[in-house]
Amino acid sequence: MIKRLEQTTSKIRPLMFIVLIAALILIPETMIHLVAVIAHTVYETIAFALEEVLIHGLGLSKFYAQMLVFYGSLAIAGIVTIMVFRRLPSLLAYTRARATESYTDLRTDLINKWNRLPNRHKVQVILIQFVGIFSMMALVLS
Repeated sequence: MIKRLEQTTSKIRPLMFIVLIAALILIPETMIHLVAVIAHTVYETIAFALEEVLIHGLGLSKFYAQMLVFYGSLAIAGIVTIMVFRRLPSLLAYTRARATESYTDLRTDLINKWNRLPNRHKVQVILIQFVGIFSMMALVLS
């Protein structure tokens, strides 16, 4: 039962990631707004709960509880920003290396597939590209 659940979740995660990336590409403003609304709602919920704990648990006034929560969240945001800026060069280098590696793998794979195609299929692909480019030029110039 547990193996079956792990197999299902391992298949669902890449699909969810692909759907998220596709949604960000196709409707970026709506998705970014949705993510921001969800993040803000989570933040407000945690801040409200923390304020209530400070007010009722420690007996602080509402003003001091709000000040503690605000400056605490500001400090956490500053620390996270500093951590991100410190790791940014290594993250960019890692991303650049992975992108270059993916590009070379894709390029060699496409070259190998092209070399395995029969000449008739190669001519068909080239003709389809020529017709597409020619029809787009005719459409633009008309």
